[in-house]
Amino acid sequence: MAKLASWVVLVLVAVLERESGNAAPVTERVTNFSQEDDPLSYLVQFGYVEKPADGRLSSIRQGSLTQAVKDFQRFAQLPETGLLDDKTVEMMRKPRCGVRDVTPSERLRRDTGLQITRSKRYAFAGDYRWKKNDLTYRIWNYTPDLSPSQVREAIRRGFQVWSDVTPLRFRETTSSNADINIQFSRFDHRDGYPFDGRGGTLAHAFYPEDGRTHFDDDEQWTDGMYAGTNLFIVTAHEIGHALGLAHSSYPGALMAPFYQGYDPDFKLPVDDTRGIQQLYGMPDVSRPQPPVRPDPPRPEPPVRPEPPRPNPPKPKPEVPDTCSSDFGAISMDGLTYAFKDKYMWRINDYGVERGYPKPTRDLWPKLPRGIQAAAYSRWSSRMYFFKGDRYWRYYGYQLEYGYPKRIAGTGLPKNPNAAFVWGANGKIYIFKSNRYYRFNEYTGRVDPGYPKRIRQAWGGVPDRIDAALQWRNGKTYFFKGDSYWRYDDNARKVEPGYPKSKALAWMGCGNRAIPDKLTLPSSTAQRLPAGTAQHRRMRKNRRQRMAP
Repeated sequence: MAKLASWVVLVLVAVLERESGNAAPVTERVTNFSQEDDPLSYLVQFGYVEKPADGRLSSIRQGSLTQAVKDFQRFAQLPETGLLDDKTVEMMRKPRCGVRDVTPSERLRRDTGLQITRSKRYAFAGDYRWKKNDLTYRIWNYTPDLSPSQVREAIRRGFQVWSDVTPLRFRETTSSNADINIQFSRFDHRDGYPFDGRGGTLAHAFYPEDGRTHFDDDEQWTDGMYAGTNLFIVTAHEIGHALGLAHSSYPGALMAPFYQGYDPDFKLPVDDTRGIQQLYGMPDVSRPQPPVRPDPPRPEPPVRPEPPRPNPPKPKPEVPDTCSSDFGAISMDGLTYAFKDKYMWRINDYGVERGYPKPTRDLWPKLPRGIQAAAYSRWSSRMYFFKGDRYWRYYGYQLEYGYPKRIAGTGLPKNPNAAFVWGANGKIYIFKSNRYYRFNEYTGRVDPGYPKRIRQAWGGVPDRIDAALQWRNGKTYFFKGDSYWRYDDNARKVEPGYPKSKALAWMGCGNRAIPDKLTLPSSTAQRLPAGTAQHRRMRKNRRQRMAP
């Protein structure tokens, strides 16, 4: 069976009822729904309840129907009453995409007797994604509502929504071998999923690597206006399905199933951005080296006797050196922070920001010195810190009530080496020695089956790392001493050409000497002699330093 993200028009014979103004069970008649769009048909159509093999709706249990209504209400952010109240019926009547709301994995949970649960965020259709970044698309025909040039521009912008935040590149073609094929059709158009006329379902698409994307030509397609159905918005939504995204339950997400109307200032919401970047990663972001300008020549000052100098202040030995220190932990919550002892650095695309390191407690009060691991969860908006046999949880910069907590009974190791949240599943991964643990922040425990050996899942990553994080280009980075490794989450291996120097690429130390051993204080570091192989390598790294 084709991997379909579409809605199915079903001919059902059951009718549902309720009295005006009063919610009713699903098995009664609903008078404000027509025979063609009754709620039970809707629930079957979008995957909330399966149509019986014999086709008779009377064989569907009342308990299953009530649970199906609750599942829909949860997805649509409505009170979970299990009854067809006015708000539920109103939501079912909204124009929408034809993709089933219940994903294959969620159907599997339901079929095995488990309740459908989902966080309020994006979802994936399964293991469906394109295996390449350069994709072509063809527009096979045009709606009479707009000129061909308007259609092409609206569709081009629909693709651009996704190429702006991923490494994906899209090109229009007239080849019959295009990856994504766009077509305007009416009613039965020979893909097994006919349209329904104006209103109702607006469009549907097939998941990768099928590429079929169809629009209902009975809709009034418009461009740049509030009237009708905006082609750009619907295109951007359907291309999300063609790339592998399922419907999001996050309010306001582009991938929410309900048509949201024209928005002249549309910007892809964060939920959709995070979802597509988990499939394809972030755009290649370079970390350019600021140009190094030589100091202008200065005239030799006249020789004068030196006045007596006061004793210079003694340096604070506890302040870590930016270019020679290893990390105790590193994390990213929109900004990237690295931690060492009781200090932190804030890192941008060029290196460490001016004025750092600073005391960690300037941002996170009550946090002890010597943090060993840190991780920021985008799903719960919480920052976790680990040290010894305890862990701290902050919301923003406020320590939450009841923390710190002991790790006893959680399955977590004492004195972890590193922690980070892997975007593919939103779980916190803890590394200790040559093993790793998967921590579920909602259960507060390590998942069953862990720990596992690092080499089993993270090929090429060394044991006893210092720190780890997933950066905003979608890559995962592992740090140890002055070395770091970039890990390809899709290929499940370290990328060629690594390890590289942390001091050069992350701390912005290309303009100063780098000690051969990190245990040496910066004051004893000597410049590398010009012409040596080590000096040539440092100059090459400085010229070619790219995003880690």
